[in-house]
Amino acid sequence: MNEKILQLLDTESEKHGYDSYEELLAMGVGNNLAENITESLVDFIENLTKELNLCDLCKNEFSTCKPVNIIFGNGFGNDNVIKCDSYKTKNN
Repeated sequence: MNEKILQLLDTESEKHGYDSYEELLAMGVGNNLAENITESLVDFIENLTKELNLCDLCKNEFSTCKPVNIIFGNGFGNDNVIKCDSYKTKNN
């Protein structure tokens, strides 16, 4: 699990009087918490990426781009590109 997530779990555990998240795990408490947090983060990232538009972040010029293997997301108008094999980051 990500180190920052573990730190957050430890902080929250300490707020409730436990030494660490590992102490809760040893008592059999907390397994569901870690699973729920992980699922929530995955859902958040998946939803965020479905609303991004790679064309806004791409080095290629929109008017001259020849997109390959496009997948559209569910952003405004459902016309946002979330995958394209022609995508190039602007930093390159």
